[in-house]
Amino acid sequence: MVNPMAFQGDIHEIPNQVSSFKTEKGSVYTYTLYGRTQRKKVSTTGEEERPINDMICFVPTREIALKDTPPEMTTYFGVTEDEFTDGILSIIGNPKLKTKIASRNGGQAIFVTSNLEIQKAVSPVLVVLNRDDNKVVTFLNVKAKPEIGLRPFDTRKYQVPNGWERSNHLGHKIVEIS
Repeated sequence: MVNPMAFQGDIHEIPNQVSSFKTEKGSVYTYTLYGRTQRKKVSTTGEEERPINDMICFVPTREIALKDTPPEMTTYFGVTEDEFTDGILSIIGNPKLKTKIASRNGGQAIFVTSNLEIQKAVSPVLVVLNRDDNKVVTFLNVKAKPEIGLRPFDTRKYQVPNGWERSNHLGHKIVEIS
């Protein structure tokens, strides 16, 4: 059970009436009272609690991504589904790039800061920017709701001695929703 006193802010309904979902590797994501998610990872030593994530969206398969993305923006998509996953992971781990979730409305993208904003997004999109000049490197249309076969992309902000940092994680394919 999530400790409701661990967060500040308003209590919101669970997005999409989904209480949790499970990935093919056994991780269970649960929506909290505050519209965030918490991932419990199944490890060789048992179940391990993970931090609370601020935002989550759902990455489509390579086939769907190719249909929704202009060809000049598909550099990281690879040829196979595994290469597509590796491309997304290389973006997340690249210190020269930063990844943001935005709501796209026509030609404008407005960066969002919570799951609740993602739920309200007209067209959620994962945007990859160059850290030096903030130019868009690529983008990927994502879903606000979990679906079987999609991969969760979760992110959280945490405090470090000199300010704040953001951690990103690409999960395995969703196999169960409850």
